[in-house]
Amino acid sequence: MTNEEVERAIQFILQQQAQFWTSIQSLEGTVRSLEGIARDHTVQIGQLIGHVGELTDLVLRLGRIVEEQGRTFEKRMDHTDERLDTLIATIDRYISRHDGNH
Repeated sequence: MTNEEVERAIQFILQQQAQFWTSIQSLEGTVRSLEGIARDHTVQIGQLIGHVGELTDLVLRLGRIVEEQGRTFEKRMDHTDERLDTLIATIDRYISRHDGNH
């Protein structure tokens, strides 16, 4: 190799090193940015987990309330059925007594 060829090879290697260095610095910046984004996402995921837990508790409580209201409604309907049965029996007796008179 001549001196000129060696010089060109050295220049080429130095240019490649400079490009690699620039690329590495750019990638380091990107990695730092992504680390920040990952930290933010970790915090957000933690918050979402908390919200999901709260919603789960609310849904369970709501389910218990609905079940209790269903039982209360059934009791009221049973009571209403009993009262209607009593009313119907009373009306039947009344009609039976008055139909026999005509």
